[in-house]
Amino acid sequence: MEEIYEYLLDLEISESASYNICLYLAIKNLKYIEKIRTCYIKDDEKNFEFFKQLIPHCISIKGLNFESSKLGEDENDIIHLNEILQKSKSIKRLTMSLNRLGKNEKNMLDFKEVLVINNTIQELILDQNDIGKNETNMIYLKEALKINNSIKLLDLGSNHFGNNETDMINLGEALQFNNSINNLNLNFNNFGKNENNLLNLSKALQINNNIQELYLSANRLNKNENNFIYLKEALKINKSIKILDISFNLFGNNVNNMLHLKEAIQINDSIQVLDLNNSDLGINENNMLYLKEAFEINKSIKSILLSCNKLGINEMNIFYLSEIFKFNNSINIINLNNNDLGISERNMFNIKEGLQGNNSIKNIDLSFNKLTSND
Repeated sequence: MEEIYEYLLDLEISESASYNICLYLAIKNLKYIEKIRTCYIKDDEKNFEFFKQLIPHCISIKGLNFESSKLGEDENDIIHLNEILQKSKSIKRLTMSLNRLGKNEKNMLDFKEVLVINNTIQELILDQNDIGKNETNMIYLKEALKINNSIKLLDLGSNHFGNNETDMINLGEALQFNNSINNLNLNFNNFGKNENNLLNLSKALQINNNIQELYLSANRLNKNENNFIYLKEALKINKSIKILDISFNLFGNNVNNMLHLKEAIQINDSIQVLDLNNSDLGINENNMLYLKEAFEINKSIKSILLSCNKLGINEMNIFYLSEIFKFNNSINIINLNNNDLGISERNMFNIKEGLQGNNSIKNIDLSFNKLTSND
């Protein structure tokens, strides 16, 4: 019997409770399921009970996906979730995207208990749960993260954080105590709205030496120059961050932002991947001048992402880029797609000149630059 199911690794739960019960009876001895996804657990009150019975038999399960399951609409949902998780000792990834955890603070209070008790979950996906709409939610999450020492990846993207500066005060406090999280996703929030958000994040990053991947894409960091001053202060001291994503912040509209980033990059020697996609760097040629000056000193960054920056609209942007190619021998990967490079023949001449003296770049993306009729 076990051989029949040896390769059945993913299971998707149907919206039909009666079907689920039959499925349970068929696979109650199955030991090979690694991932279970359900979008329908709220469609029948019996589904939670079915799930509680199923989980103990899936002794190899590593991932539970409750994306878009309307969890949080009922105040007992998270209590049920806690009971499910207590029945499994192997779950490492819990996906809770697009639910209603932030709807009321009792959800987050109950979820805090989940995280305090559980010591197996390593990847926690909580994006799009409106957690930031109530500051008490973040207090409960902070208290959980100060105790939990198993979570390594935490995704808090698109949660309306940043409108209240207490969000980052609480998150920053959690990061100063937590020693397990190494991948923190804060994409698509609003931390740039108030400079104190970046100030509190900066303080936390100067103490925290565990985070290796930090994602701050689309956080409106361009709204205040002080955001980049505080980020600079963090990067000067922090030695753990290897991947930094500040894309889609359109910060090139103020060249002082790039000046502060330059000063950080010249000192920091831990960052290996820098994502500056969609940053409006091409608006002012001094942005690329400062980037060139940064890479004259920095030797740790291996991958630089510069897509959608309108670099091709000014030939000096590409000249400074070519200077990076000539004198920096640490960059292996560079993304230049969607930069209007085909506007001027001089742009491609400069890139060619720069690459002729470079022996480190292994991958360069020049797609969607109107270089040919097919672009």
